[in-house]
Amino acid sequence: MGRVELGLGRPEEVASHMELALRLNPLQPRHVAWSQFVAGMAQFHLGRNDAAYEHFRRAGAADPDLKWAWLWMAAIDGLEKRGAQASANLRRVLDLYPIAQVGASWKAMYPEALLHPRLEPGRARYFEGLRRAGLAE
Repeated sequence: MGRVELGLGRPEEVASHMELALRLNPLQPRHVAWSQFVAGMAQFHLGRNDAAYEHFRRAGAADPDLKWAWLWMAAIDGLEKRGAQASANLRRVLDLYPIAQVGASWKAMYPEALLHPRLEPGRARYFEGLRRAGLAE
């Protein structure tokens, strides 16, 4: 439900769904990772970079192969001008997904379900963060 709420342009409604999902299934790493990841995207779209980063960090800890968690952390690091950390997170992404590019991540991370106009400012910040982090176009 959290991903649906986000797709409908309601990031403020995501947290309660993700908390419930984590309470119902706290032991399956992939489930935890994706729940944390969706919670992180919602926080990012609400402009809460620190909270988003923590969710992405937890997602990456639960599933180290979840490239999107590292990519979003790199974007936040880029926005926050943490160059060394952005580079480290991008290296992690490129180890998992060598063809990652700003344009490719658009297609993979923003399917039609997440194109709600209310999410546009967050999308713009995400791509600016990836550029600042040094991800190729």
